Amino acid sequence: MFLVLLAALTAFVVVGHLRTYTVRGFVPEDFGAFYCAGRVVLQRRDPYRVEPLLDCERRTGVLRASGDTTVIPVPLPSYDFVPLAALAAFPVRVAVMIFAALLIAATATVAYCLTRMSALPLVAAFAIVFMGLTYAASPLGQISPLTAAALAAGALFLRVGKHRCAALAASATLLQPQVGLPVVAATFLFVPRARLVIAASLAAALVGGIAAVGIHGVLEYPSVLSVHARSEVNAPIQYSLTWLVHALGVSAGSALLMGALSYAALSATGLIILAASGQRAVTTGAVLLLPAAFSVFGGTFVHNTEIAIALLAAIVLVRPKPVLISPMLPAALLTVSFWSTQHTTPAALPSLLLTVIAVGCVVFYLARPLGMRAVTKGALMDAVMILGLITLMLAVRHSYATGPAETADIVRAAGTAQDPNAFASFAAIQLRNAEARDDRTPLSYYLLLKFPTWSGVAMTLWLSCLALLTSETHARRVRWTATTRKLRASPS
Repeated sequence: MFLVLLAALTAFVVVGHLRTYTVRGFVPEDFGAFYCAGRVVLQRRDPYRVEPLLDCERRTGVLRASGDTTVIPVPLPSYDFVPLAALAAFPVRVAVMIFAALLIAATATVAYCLTRMSALPLVAAFAIVFMGLTYAASPLGQISPLTAAALAAGALFLRVGKHRCAALAASATLLQPQVGLPVVAATFLFVPRARLVIAASLAAALVGGIAAVGIHGVLEYPSVLSVHARSEVNAPIQYSLTWLVHALGVSAGSALLMGALSYAALSATGLIILAASGQRAVTTGAVLLLPAAFSVFGGTFVHNTEIAIALLAAIVLVRPKPVLISPMLPAALLTVSFWSTQHTTPAALPSLLLTVIAVGCVVFYLARPLGMRAVTKGALMDAVMILGLITLMLAVRHSYATGPAETADIVRAAGTAQDPNAFASFAAIQLRNAEARDDRTPLSYYLLLKFPTWSGVAMTLWLSCLALLTSETHARRVRWTATTRKLRASPS
């Protein structure tokens, strides 16, 4: 009965949430920019420049006002423009519907893989993935569910021994390089049979990037990344370490450096843990899942649309070790996915209810081996956290203004509104818009808003690593005990 209710509520929220895609003239903002980048590539032009990207965004309806000069830039690597160019060959309305279908297919893929790798029912897995990833990505047209699908499929391929297929899936995570780089590095290091496939995939990506934007476009991408990072230093939707330290008063340049160092340190930490876990890292799929989880914590650029990727590692790795499940794990699962209710309004209550039920279902199936007492403790913690966060969301006025004093040093380094580089122009116009507003949101609000998610991701990482390492320690003890018994039993 519980799963039937969950399935009905999930279907209601999914249909209602994606119904906007059928509205005539609706084009998700980021997807519209991606689509226009594909159109620009088909014209053999540079998609990292303001024109003709801005003109396309006006014509497709991404920019609502015909006189709007705020170009929406495209921070994707050159090889991503190959599939975007193929999608841009369709009319924009057809492309939007194809993209919506891809999001649902990706969500279903992640849910199916989680079901195969854990004890979660398919309905519960779909609900938690939809609320954690797709609910946020679909209104903007973000591609994080596609990355999550590649991660989950690759982990499942590893578990069933299809290492070359896993290598292809790991390479596909490079759709979002900040997630894919540590994943590909870990797969190359710890899965020997995947190395040739990964090398071939990287070579194909390079050739595809050159074919799409030329050598100049490939070489331009690092500078695009630099300006992109600066333009997002104080964006309210950022969950990066760079955003945090900059909000606390550190200069933009130093904040970016600290974020980059944290990304490198956490990536290295993930590789060290995988090395210490031995073959278990491969057989459990952790080679893909754990580096991806580390990639969405700290760093210079972590959007709220991708942070729930950390959930995959916790659900897959912690489930086989119920002794590790404490009342903190339900809190971790809840806070990672609860960000989707930050804009809590009466219209969002069905989605909020789905989040509560879906997370409750995950908690129940994870904590069930510990008995009803553990389930009850987890449920009580969930209830307290839900009530507290709802109170916070409804009590504080949402206003995402940024003061010009906080933004000026970023924009001076990025460029001017007339800069041909799309990101430099975007950052400069952001400053101009900020100067036109005098309302401010207290820093304490943002910290209260983001702290549960940060703590949840940290707890998820800790529990995932602990589950992986304790499993390997136990396996080594078993092997040592078996070897000792054989030696004792053998004739001297």
